[in-house]
Amino acid sequence: MLKKNTRRHLLILGAPRSGTTLLAAMIGCHDDIGLLVESKRMVFTEIAGKAVVGNKLCVPNQIEFEANWDRRVSRFSKAPLEKYLALPNFKLVLIVRHVEAVASSIKKRAGKPNETALMYWRRGIEIMHELKQRLAQDAVVIAFENMLANPERHMRRVTDLLELPYQEKMLDGYKYNPYYREFSGFDLSRANAPQQTRETSDFASKHPEIWKKYLELCAAGESQ
Repeated sequence: MLKKNTRRHLLILGAPRSGTTLLAAMIGCHDDIGLLVESKRMVFTEIAGKAVVGNKLCVPNQIEFEANWDRRVSRFSKAPLEKYLALPNFKLVLIVRHVEAVASSIKKRAGKPNETALMYWRRGIEIMHELKQRLAQDAVVIAFENMLANPERHMRRVTDLLELPYQEKMLDGYKYNPYYREFSGFDLSRANAPQQTRETSDFASKHPEIWKKYLELCAAGESQ
């Protein structure tokens, strides 16, 4: 068993419908990574025998900086992000996706209204932007569209962050997607961000600061 002080603790974050589950499935294929998906408790720290242990959560609906304890079910209604940040050797992988793709998918898959979908995306971008600034080189940003276009490059960025050797089997992660088994490979037709539309233009003009943060996250994902 590995000594606890040699471990890296990993958290994968993205807005709902941003590709977090696919990303987690790919990373979890690595031999030295033990990864949970959407556990709101810190039980991933109990995984034995792995150099890296981690969890994947959607932000902001599953995790926030401060989270209230739900006494009715004796658990956090949202995972407490600050507890993750206090873990030793903490590493963060963030995934971002174009607002129109996220909003459209949330409305279609979850039946949420457009206002809710946009709220999830906006708050997710705010939190991820702050985290990237706070963690600097301990956080990697991946744009969903770029991951589909060049998955090996971005898996190598993740393994470099975690100080692990790259393994080609990570590219087979889509086969082990626990929720979306219809995903049959890296469809490059999905790799391009949606075209600039009136809706995107309106969103950018109404929320210029959020749009700027999104573009900065995308830029960080390509500059690292």
